[in-house]
Amino acid sequence: MLDLRKKIFIIVSVFVSLVLIFVLLYLFVFNRNINDNESLPSYTNVPFDISDNENTFSQKESRPIITNEFGVAVEKDASETYIKQISRIFTERFFTFSNQNSNQHIEDVVDLTTPSMQKWVKKQKLIESENYSGLTTRVITANVDKITENSATVVLEVQQTIRENGLSNVEYKTGRVELILLVGDWKVNAFYWD
Repeated sequence: MLDLRKKIFIIVSVFVSLVLIFVLLYLFVFNRNINDNESLPSYTNVPFDISDNENTFSQKESRPIITNEFGVAVEKDASETYIKQISRIFTERFFTFSNQNSNQHIEDVVDLTTPSMQKWVKKQKLIESENYSGLTTRVITANVDKITENSATVVLEVQQTIRENGLSNVEYKTGRVELILLVGDWKVNAFYWD
């Protein structure tokens, strides 16, 4: 007859074996189905063009666009989302700085801008100081105001935290980013505070 230790050992061994079998099944059987679905293309090259009047798309120039999980192209939403992201990234990076960061905020946005905008951005250098002052900008909303084949305007609402002399102050502003399509990529061409 089995004593108590042998019974516990057998029960624990059976339990561990079952858990190991389920883990191996999951890794080799169920996970293979997930990886097969990941091979669906997430990007495709479908030529499209944005019409100024109705924001519709017609076949004109080749640009990569995002497809959904069923492989259906989502041109308008993808293009507007990309334009909003570029505007958000530019605004948050360029208007987040301190007088002790070696003007890193300028280097962060140069690649996002047109050549004429790059000249203006590079002229906005700050003089470094021992007394800290800085600005942190966070975009709250970004909305495409106007979009054409080669240009777009995005209106942003931002929150800015100004730190100076150990004090901080929060302000809310509205700004406008103007973008143009330059060599197949959207670039920031102008920025204005309202």
